[in-house]
Parts: sequence; C-alpha cells; structure tokens
Amino acid sequence: MAALRQAMRLSCESAMPCEYRPAFCANSRLVRGPVPHVLETFTFEATPDGTRLTYTGELGTDLWRAGELWGGVVAGTWIQAVQTSLDAIKAEAERRLR
Repeated sequence: MAALRQAMRLSCESAMPCEYRPAFCANSRLVRGPVPHVLETFTFEATPDGTRLTYTGELGTDLWRAGELWGGVVAGTWIQAVQTSLDAIKAEAERRLR
C-alpha cells in the first residue's frame, strides 16, 4: 500500500506492506515515510448488526523534542487520511447494500 500525504505544505510518499489474515485482521507497517515507524491494525469483528471495524495505530518518532513535535503534525494528518479512507469505504459498502 502506498499513499501520498501532506503535512505543513510538505508532501511525502509512504510505503506500507500489508499482512491480511482473512476474516479477522489486516496489519501494516511503515517502510518508507515521514517518521521512523508506524504500525496499524484493522480488526474486523462480527456483531448482530453486521461487522465492526476497529482501527489502532502506533506512530514512533526520533530526534527528541523535535521528533515529538513533528510526530504531532504527522499524526493529525495520518489520522485524517485514515478517517477519510474509512468514510469512503463505509459509504461504498452502504451504497452496495441498497
């Protein structure tokens, strides 16, 4: 999975290989991007009403305080990108149900 993201007028491309465990989980980790490490997990759980998708993410930085500040900038952009993608996926899934 590759994505182009922008943070503070800077853009970067990230590359993240994904591991899929059918029916349960998708994991990805950052191999190229704006911070030293990102781990993401998308977990799927059956519910009486359908499926619940849970996203968890971990972002790691270096360079002490400077890294912490940059991580705060990147995290906000990253979370917004994930939310935008999940919203689009949900809208398409609901459209297909109609």
